[in-house]
Amino acid sequence: MAIAFFMIIFFACGKLDAQVLPRTFGARAFQIDDGTSSGRTLQWDLNSPLTSSYQLHFPNTPPSTAISYLVTDANGNMSWINNPFANISAWELGGNTIGASTKNQLGTLDNKELQFITNGLANVRMSISPTGTVSIGSANQFQVDNNGNITQVNNIPYSWPTTQASSSGMVLTNDATGNLSWIANGSTVTVSTNSQFIGAGSLNVNPVNDLTLNSTATYFRISSSADLNVTGLNSSGVNDGRMVILINVGSFAITLKSLNGSSASGNQFDLPGNTDVILAPKGSATFIFDAADGHWTMISTN
Repeated sequence: MAIAFFMIIFFACGKLDAQVLPRTFGARAFQIDDGTSSGRTLQWDLNSPLTSSYQLHFPNTPPSTAISYLVTDANGNMSWINNPFANISAWELGGNTIGASTKNQLGTLDNKELQFITNGLANVRMSISPTGTVSIGSANQFQVDNNGNITQVNNIPYSWPTTQASSSGMVLTNDATGNLSWIANGSTVTVSTNSQFIGAGSLNVNPVNDLTLNSTATYFRISSSADLNVTGLNSSGVNDGRMVILINVGSFAITLKSLNGSSASGNQFDLPGNTDVILAPKGSATFIFDAADGHWTMISTN
């Protein structure tokens, strides 16, 4: 069987070199020598026994182009065809020349994401979801939605402002849940507008020295059971530019003392004209911590 197959090949090509002769080699193989003393051979073999006999009929002419392929029909009739991939639009390593072709798209046609992998099928390094979200990293550590918004960095979700900053020098602030917004440089804001004072300096003693406030809040409702004095705010750990608003929601006057020695120097109020300010009921005062001056500077009152 093997020898008959070999004879078909060489007679179909129209030539059999007397120097290159076949020989059987094992149960399902044969070899041909190259006709030299090198000992080099070409071998045909079957990987497993045939399930039935069949014939292959080779073409009686050589291929017409340099890159051609042999194909067969269901009856074993073989023929030459030109390169079947020459006119197929495909993405190739090294780049493509697309020209005016409409076949310049890469992606999915169903409701499935497009995945990019490295070092194995299980290692998806980047994907594009059916809705257009681009995710990078094995656990989607970085994400950009279909509107171009960065929605996740290092596996932490963020929501960015929808507009540009209103003035130069503004900075982004985070509300601790990933919602970002623009604020003036040095400002401190909070979503809580009813923060209470905490720590040392009860407003039931007089005077109140170095009143300690919540470190993240901005707006503070304070009250007392009698008229009293406040000599300063605890500035420990406070950043330059920290802003606070004090409002008297009680029924008694609260006097803010200017540069009073009962408070540490960095905790003192630096009031206009070095004059004490009285917060009557519903009165308020706004302060900013000025690190260069080393005090709480009043910027407004009513």
